[in-house]
Amino acid sequence: MGKIKNNLINGKEHLYPAIAILIILISAFLTLPNRYLWEPDETRFAEIAREMLTTHQWWGLHLNGEVYTQKPPLYIWILAGLRKIGLSWTAAGVLPSLAALTGIFLLLPNFGRVLGITEKDSYFPSLILASFPLMVIMGLAARMDMLLNFFYFSSFFFWRNFSNQPIPAKRRKLLIWDSG
Repeated sequence: MGKIKNNLINGKEHLYPAIAILIILISAFLTLPNRYLWEPDETRFAEIAREMLTTHQWWGLHLNGEVYTQKPPLYIWILAGLRKIGLSWTAAGVLPSLAALTGIFLLLPNFGRVLGITEKDSYFPSLILASFPLMVIMGLAARMDMLLNFFYFSSFFFWRNFSNQPIPAKRRKLLIWDSG
């Protein structure tokens, strides 16, 4: 087992986030041309964005002419903006989730080092995360969940990165567990 691990890692661990991103990009290129928006959430967000584009009311969200207050507007703004520059509804809906998941993969090694994981071991979580089918599916879904996850993760990362307080070893294990 040790020989396999040494051959797998052997100075190439910095490529793990790139491999994780490659897995997601291959999945995106294989599925995006053959998929449409899924009911009910993806089509609802697209309809809200369509109404935003036709009525030019960017501050208030509307669904079928009624005020829509169930979700925050950031994802809808991004969706409408991407549609306005010419992307299809599916691509405009999926791109924010895909970008957010890519951002998580890129932040993970740095986050691990902030929490005290060695540099060599800090690259491996990206590959592990990419192996979960639910992460890949959510990264390819036209929903705001992955975008919210990215903002949660990045705010936690920046708070921890720029905080001057040392973390006791017992709490560090809890933070590592909670961050997953």
